[in-house]
Amino acid sequence: MDILLFTGASGFLGNYIQPILVNSYYVQTLGLVNNDDYFVNLATDIPVFNTTFDIVLHAAGKAHSIPKTEMEKKVFFDVNLKGTKNLCAALEKSGVPKAFIFISTVAVYGLDYGEEISEDSPLYGTSPYALSKIQAELF
Repeated sequence: MDILLFTGASGFLGNYIQPILVNSYYVQTLGLVNNDDYFVNLATDIPVFNTTFDIVLHAAGKAHSIPKTEMEKKVFFDVNLKGTKNLCAALEKSGVPKAFIFISTVAVYGLDYGEEISEDSPLYGTSPYALSKIQAELF
């Protein structure tokens, strides 16, 4: 059975997907709740893994709020961009997975919902959330 690392498993998406994943994968989690296998704040720390993962499902991120200050805007980049960089740095040390799935958002296309969009669609996102996800994707 493949070993899957699921970041953000305790979040909105994770609550729906993790019960399905455990039927097909040995799932280890990384996040900010005590029952995560790796309790790590990706915005500030590079995790140390004791295994090589076959698949990484990276759903951890900052979303669902409208920043009012520059500091609040910065949090999106700390979590979504720097967090992705920190995760990748850790994976380079422990072993690059066969697959890395990055959960992004239709906001990168400047949209609130998406239909008939592809990875080739132009990136028109302007919010701190969208821009942080665009930069993480381009990283």
